[in-house]
Amino acid sequence: MIKVFLGGTCEGYDWRKILEERFGYIKFLELFNPIVENWTPECVRRENEYKENCDICLFVITPFMQGCYSIAEAVEMSIKHPEKVVFAHLDKVVTKNEIRTFTDKMRHSLEVTGELIERNGGTYVTTMDEVIDYIRYIINK
Repeated sequence: MIKVFLGGTCEGYDWRKILEERFGYIKFLELFNPIVENWTPECVRRENEYKENCDICLFVITPFMQGCYSIAEAVEMSIKHPEKVVFAHLDKVVTKNEIRTFTDKMRHSLEVTGELIERNGGTYVTTMDEVIDYIRYIINK
């Protein structure tokens, strides 16, 4: 079983659903979505345990982000377990209602964060297609 933790931006653009639709039929691939309605200490424990035991810790950051904890998590995991970290920031996101992009300063900050994660040994990508290709690569390994 290949286990993938789906960390990152929670609001506005459902990138997790895209991955679930793309890979949901694969029986030996488990996509762990940590989003729950009621965040409890048990949810925190379960999420932290999953991150430690998964094969891929994926962090996707979109222009809908409202906080920066996922970025801190990605950097921490790239120090602890660089071989399984994938950091992605999607510069432009189109939904039914709007188009969002990062400001130039925010994009630059995310780029240098991605480069830092890469220097630690993690993987850095900038599109959903690259995220999908990486997961396909791991599946076919």
